[in-house]
Amino acid sequence: MLIHTCCADCFLKLYQSLSEEMQAAVQIFFYNPNIYPREEHQARLLAIKKVVKSLNRDIKIIVANYQPQDYFQTIKKLKANPENRDSSKNRGRQNRDAKNRENCENKSADDRFTIISRQKRCPLCWELRLRALFEKAQAEKIPLVSSTLFSSNYQDLDKVKLIAQKLSEEYQIDFYVPKIDQAMRDHSHRGFYKQNYCGCLYSLLEKSREKYDV
Repeated sequence: MLIHTCCADCFLKLYQSLSEEMQAAVQIFFYNPNIYPREEHQARLLAIKKVVKSLNRDIKIIVANYQPQDYFQTIKKLKANPENRDSSKNRGRQNRDAKNRENCENKSADDRFTIISRQKRCPLCWELRLRALFEKAQAEKIPLVSSTLFSSNYQDLDKVKLIAQKLSEEYQIDFYVPKIDQAMRDHSHRGFYKQNYCGCLYSLLEKSREKYDV
């Protein structure tokens, strides 16, 4: 079984939910172009390797090249639509005169960078990564896939499941939905690096705004 893996903590939760037979067949696919910055991407990968080593199992880790442009190109089309902005943090930005903003030669960084709402950006991110999972499984002739997205409290699991089912039909590869209850998702493992935001640049900014009230 090839498991798309986003971080060590989520992988460990999924792995522990599996039977011994399924654990023995696990391979990891680390493809997360959404993670920002590169240092964060590397920190999560190193944590995964540390956890795998602690399990004393021969688990293969397939690491895709870090290409954040895959993620940004996917959601770029959303930036042109004002409805996709996160209105909860605009602090009056929407009251600015659009015409004056367009005519302003020296646009501020705030005008150039828009935080796209989670409801709009996250489904595209899930599909981007899950599609890569199915493509890798197809190339490696692996008949079963899964994802640590189902281990996380950050995700809309119903929507993730729908995307996975659609891709499963498209690629004719079975998708395993792990049996992880809420108590297991809430459990916090220790002994390795754990991030405090979902992963993308937008979520990092949202977390920073919450923390520093800016």
